[in-house]
Amino acid sequence: MRAGSRPALSLTQPVYLAGNDVKAIEARQDGCVKGIKGDIRKLSAVTDNLSYRITTNEQAASSTTQTVGKVQDTLSQLGGDIRLVMEILPRMEAAQKKGQ
Repeated sequence: MRAGSRPALSLTQPVYLAGNDVKAIEARQDGCVKGIKGDIRKLSAVTDNLSYRITTNEQAASSTTQTVGKVQDTLSQLGGDIRLVMEILPRMEAAQKKGQ
């Protein structure tokens, strides 16, 4: 062992740390915990934002589906009206030709 170096740690022997070592470890752990808490807050905000966006997109999709249904109904009704006009026009033309 070199002068000033520490012996290798053993898993079977207890490790005794000086007060300064314990404080340094605690300070590192506190820093890590603060960083993790900050990351959790950021992820929570992102999750809330994504949840809101999904909800608004679902509402928009539902509204779009309803609108498309209404447009289809209107087009179907207009198709029927056009067929009726197409039947009436030849009769009107025939009546005009008879009247001349």
